[in-house]
Order: sequence, then structure tokens, then C-alpha cells
Amino acid sequence: MNYRYRLKGLSDAWTYIRGEHEVRFFRLAPGDYTLEVQAMPIKGHFGPSVKVSVHVATPFYEAWWFSALLLAAIIGIAYLAYLYRLRQLLKEQTIRRQIADDLHDDIGNKLNILSILAQKIAGNIRTGEATMQENNLQKLTEVSRDTLRSLHTMIWSVDPGKDRLQNLFSKMQDFSDDYMQPLNIQHGFLLPDPIPDRELNLKVRHHVMLIYQELLTNMIKHTNTRRIDTEISLPEGIHLEFTLKNEYNGSGGKPAPTISANRGHASIERRLQFINGSVRHVTESETGQSIVLFIPNIFK
Repeated sequence: MNYRYRLKGLSDAWTYIRGEHEVRFFRLAPGDYTLEVQAMPIKGHFGPSVKVSVHVATPFYEAWWFSALLLAAIIGIAYLAYLYRLRQLLKEQTIRRQIADDLHDDIGNKLNILSILAQKIAGNIRTGEATMQENNLQKLTEVSRDTLRSLHTMIWSVDPGKDRLQNLFSKMQDFSDDYMQPLNIQHGFLLPDPIPDRELNLKVRHHVMLIYQELLTNMIKHTNTRRIDTEISLPEGIHLEFTLKNEYNGSGGKPAPTISANRGHASIERRLQFINGSVRHVTESETGQSIVLFIPNIFK
């Protein structure tokens, strides 16, 4: 079949075709066209024209409304990214403010105690009270040691190189070893296996370590402790649960002030609130005590 055609709106020139049965047009611009076709006999005149109206719609990705939506989406994503970054900065500022408050309250108070004890020792030296001087020197040594531990913990809690879960467990274990070995207190430390190699939330890292340090210190200072066991687990792989079991030496005496319903420890309760933590279980008896703490969503 021989024929000629033209697509008005694209070109008025005729195109001659011999033996082909179809015509294709590529990448036509949106708009209205008229396809005109005439049969071309071997001898004689062209046949009558056949005309077909063609409408090419605008692709959705070239429509004005799509461009407007795309621009709005880009602006929205940029705004959400800005809000997220702003929230992260505010969180970091809050954490830094909390750490600064902790430094002021903990280290500052202990330094004040050191100053008072030093003044007492100086007064005892002048008056010749040897027994009182020896007691104050012992207190001075203990407070100095506690102050150094607290300072090391504060520095560790803001060190960006200590942000993995393993770092937290290592710090907790080192603290328990350093504290209990000189006192001849038996201790055990049970960790989950394996330990996920994941980055901790800075707020969780800071408060969990201080909670553990304070609980351990209270147990040892206020009871006749023979052994303390620390057991840590990771429920669902994203939460933290740790148990402190305090076994008394003999009858033990008065249990330590813990965070039970009747005797709350303000500092620990405040820190638990910061990280949405809770006390799962508390038991106290003549032979020992046990405390179970739960902290949700510990990872970044």
C-alpha cells in the first residue's frame, strides 16, 4: 500500500510511504493535531483525504500542579529535617545542662565536704585532738575517693568515643571491681551474650551509669554486705534490665535506703524519669535485698 500523510500542527509537509502499514510519532508535544492521509495509486490521482483528530495530553510530571506538589514536598521535607535537627540540638542542650547540674551538685557538694573536713583537721591539729583528727582524715580519704570516681564517671559520660553498649557495660564492671575489691566484697557481673554493637542514647548512657553507681554505693555503705551480683539482660534486644542482688554478711542489719514504695531515693527516681525507666521489682529481707530496674529503648 502506498500513501502519503501529514500531521498538521507538527508539519504541513507531506511524507510519502510505500509498503508500510503504520505511522509512528515520538515525543509529540502536548496539544491538538490533525492526521491527514491520502491513498497514492500507481497511476492517476491521489484519493480523497482521510482526517483524524489527535489530542496529546500533558504528562502528569510536566503539569503545573505536579511541579507545585513537588516543590511543596521539597519544602516540607526540608522543614521536617530542620525541625528534627532542632529537636536533636535541644536534646543535646538538655543533656548537657543535666550533666552540668550533676557536676555542680555531686562534685561541688563533695568538694565542699572536703573543704570542711580539711578545716576540721587543721583545727584538731592546733588543739591536739588526735582521735578526732584520725576520724576526719579517714572521712577525707573516703570523700576524696568518691569525688574522683564521680569525676571519672562524668568525664566518661560525655566522651563521644564511649557511646557503644559495650562501653557502658565495661564502665559498670570496672566501677564495681574498683569499688568492691579493696573492701573484700565478693561480686559477680553477668552480661548478655552476644552484646549488640550499637550506639547508645547519650541520655541513657549518662543516667544509667550514675544510677548504677549510686545504687551500688548505697548498698555497700548502709549494709553489712558480703556479696553483690549484677545481672544484665536486653529484653526484645532494645531495652535494658539490670538486677542488683545484695547478700548480707550474717544478719546484715538495717537494709539500705532503696527506691521502694516506702523509701524512695530522690536522685535515682529523678534519673529514671529522665530516661522513662522504672523499678520492676524490689525485695528486702534479713539476709539480703534485690532491685530490678528497667530502661526502655536504650539505642539511638
